[in-house]
Formats: sequence, structure tokens, C-alpha cells
Amino acid sequence: MMHLETAWVETFREADAVVHLAADHPFPEASWQQCANSMDITFNAMNVAVAVGVPRFVFASSNHCMGK
Repeated sequence: MMHLETAWVETFREADAVVHLAADHPFPEASWQQCANSMDITFNAMNVAVAVGVPRFVFASSNHCMGK
């Protein structure tokens, strides 16, 4: 069974939507590890939203993630 971040479960449980804008280091000089961390954050947020039944997930990114 997948481990879900408990704090995220409680926060997302009553949500109508999740708007995800977070990144580990959102600047052009971010390392590959920081980019990978940002992807992990995104996947974890999406997994929790699906698990607790949030009907909408909005993800925003930038072209920076394609520039590496």
C-alpha cells in the first residue's frame, strides 16, 4: 500500500480543488536533484488528491522545466 503524507491527507480531504504551484527550487539555476524533488512533490500531491477524492487538480509549471 502506498504511504500517503498524513498532513496532506487531512488538508486535502475536504478540498474542492488543489492548485499546485510548488517547487523545491523554482529558479533557472536549480539542480537536477531539485528538479527531481519538485516532480516528487507534484506526484505526491496528485496521489493524495486522487486517494481522498479531490475532484480537480490544477498544476502550473513554467518552460524552465524544459530548459535543462
